[in-house]
Amino acid sequence: TRDELRTGAGQVAGGLSDLGVRTGDRIALYAANSLDWVVAYLGVQRVGACAVMMNPDYHSAEAEHILQDSEPTAVIADADRAAIVAKLGLRVIPLEEVPRAATPPMPDLTPDAPAAILYTSGTTGRPKGAVLDHGN
Repeated sequence: TRDELRTGAGQVAGGLSDLGVRTGDRIALYAANSLDWVVAYLGVQRVGACAVMMNPDYHSAEAEHILQDSEPTAVIADADRAAIVAKLGLRVIPLEEVPRAATPPMPDLTPDAPAAILYTSGTTGRPKGAVLDHGN
């Protein structure tokens, strides 16, 4: 239900906060579509971090480019994609083990604060990050 989703996102936000994730940090999401992915995405938003959206079909070279370009604080990745992230020396938070804790206070965000980064398809060159803000 909507209330369960809100509660889950708040608990993920609390867990991320306990791991040191702060407002404005970039957290990449690199996992197959699932309910856990949705809850993790909403938790990233709830803690005030910027979600770097990654296509789960990206192969190693594509994923490496986006992770190097976006410079995330951490990457929430499922088991199938965690090895790609780990070889770059980035902090991996396993999607299946995203910590949960008490819901933190709402962050004070302005409409121009970054909410998400989506990468272009790169048809004329390398993919580029398009930043969406909380005002969108």
